[in-house]
Amino acid sequence: GFSQASCGFAAVEISAMSVLSAGVDVLETSAVPALKRLDLSRCQLAGGGRSIGTILRALTPLEVLRLEACELSTDDIKQMSKALPRSSLYRLDLADNQLRSQGLLALVVGLGMSSLQDLGLERNEIGLGDALAALKTAHDKRPFPSLRLA
Repeated sequence: GFSQASCGFAAVEISAMSVLSAGVDVLETSAVPALKRLDLSRCQLAGGGRSIGTILRALTPLEVLRLEACELSTDDIKQMSKALPRSSLYRLDLADNQLRSQGLLALVVGLGMSSLQDLGLERNEIGLGDALAALKTAHDKRPFPSLRLA
């Protein structure tokens, strides 16, 4: 494992592999207090929403989280969204997770009180309707400069 003295990561990229909840839990408890960027893109994280939320709360310096093509479920997004207001994230990439409208509605809950400045939602099959209206309302309450939908 990592010890506080030996770990000075500023960025970690773990992509194109299967990460079980136990693997994500290692990040929760490991001594990576200075971690600013975490890329878990293309890791299979379905069912890991609670662990992702814990990471967001525990790694307070974390500014960038990339979760592209991670097979996140609506429940995973709900768990993560609850943690957004207590995180320091300014960039969140959720492209290619097939969030659809339900996933976007789950995410919008935590956006208003988050510190996000850059949100990537590309290729998530989000259709017109209530979810986009809810996103607009959240953005109107607390605008963020970069929103990527296409």
